[in-house]
Amino acid sequence: MRAGLSESRWDPDFELIGEQISNALGLKAPDRVDLSPVFLEEVVFEYKLLAGRAIATVRADRAWVEYESGSLLSVPNAPHKSRDDGEIWHWLVDITGPGMLVFALTGITHIFQNLSTRFMAVMAVI
Repeated sequence: MRAGLSESRWDPDFELIGEQISNALGLKAPDRVDLSPVFLEEVVFEYKLLAGRAIATVRADRAWVEYESGSLLSVPNAPHKSRDDGEIWHWLVDITGPGMLVFALTGITHIFQNLSTRFMAVMAVI
């Protein structure tokens, strides 16, 4: 981590430090980089993970990483929100939604066309 810090004064190279952290931990680029309001000589890098986040804190004298994980439900919920999956996944989710609506409406029309199973089908839907 020392390569991103100046030896003479606190003058961090945010891009270099973020790249070093990303490479060391196998993460994408940080989502947010902030100077800590409490400690002026502290930089916080925040990385979103599938079910939580990683927070890398860098000071002039040391650096550490903290992981926060979500609940078991946050794992299947993250792709539903298209979180951290890129632009392609985001568009796939947006296109699939209206497609599912079309399939649901065509299914309802099929239920009402078949008189013999209409009552059982409506009861199953309710």
